[in-house]
Amino acid sequence: KYWMVLYVALCIVIHVSVGATSAANQEQEGVEGCMSYSRWIYVLYALHHLVPTTLFLIPLSLLSKKLLSDEKRDQFILKEGRANLEQEKMLVEALVPKKIADRLRSGQRHIADRYSETTVMFVYLDGYEEAFADEEKLDGNIAWINEVFCAIDELLQGNFKGRIFKVAAFQKFYLAVSGCPESEKEHAQLCCEAGCMIQDRVKTIPSPLGTMTSLRIGLCSGRLSAGVVGTSSPRFSTFGDTVNTSSRMASTAQLTTEGEWSLHLTRETAKLLPKAFLAKMSSEQDVEMVSRGGKGLEVKGKGVMKTFLLKKKTRA
Repeated sequence: KYWMVLYVALCIVIHVSVGATSAANQEQEGVEGCMSYSRWIYVLYALHHLVPTTLFLIPLSLLSKKLLSDEKRDQFILKEGRANLEQEKMLVEALVPKKIADRLRSGQRHIADRYSETTVMFVYLDGYEEAFADEEKLDGNIAWINEVFCAIDELLQGNFKGRIFKVAAFQKFYLAVSGCPESEKEHAQLCCEAGCMIQDRVKTIPSPLGTMTSLRIGLCSGRLSAGVVGTSSPRFSTFGDTVNTSSRMASTAQLTTEGEWSLHLTRETAKLLPKAFLAKMSSEQDVEMVSRGGKGLEVKGKGVMKTFLLKKKTRA
């Protein structure tokens, strides 16, 4: 704005000066005055063409630089937004199954479903209370639990991704389920196979108590309900008697001894294991299924239950 005002004023001054000077020169010098006047004409020509062009190019250049800077800033914001979105997606899918995460992203807020054919696997970490009784070894105890749970995570993700879902891991408990939220015909077989692999894997992890890590694993098959609980940190949770009974199976499972371990199964889970599967497990994992407790086992809150063990074969 100010440049334009200055330019107009300069042109007026030059025109007036040139006009007055040329008139005087023409009266006094004749031809030489005309030549001097012509030189001023060239100056005015250059002034009229170069100055407007310069005044036009300077703001255009500044505008181009600003637009380029804005574009770079927008690209950076867009890239950062995409990275945050991917990270948020990964975090949500770590808390809830992908199928449920897609429903949350679509805007569905109330998610509660029933599943008729599932198997729940409950894992108890032995020695937890004894290890944490010594507060001086807090860092080592937490590192131990992290190593155990990470080992289970890797097994489930590497061998049973999309077929067995981790529901929760809290203190000494690890909960996983098959057949929910994705239907799975072989839910009982998958959980038994996973349980055997978990037992074989964690027995190589030393505990803070100076022994190898020991787990109790219980399985129960049946119906359950599941849904998303919470808003700021949504969790996919399972509910029902099948979940409670699998917890009871884990708490009443046999202690792991040197070189021997077992999975504690309800009658419902045992019925879902075909002979071909048991034969395969016998040859590949060296395990067998046996009845436990003769006529039954007294289970807190459940009474007498007929249960089974999928256990390492006893060597003479």
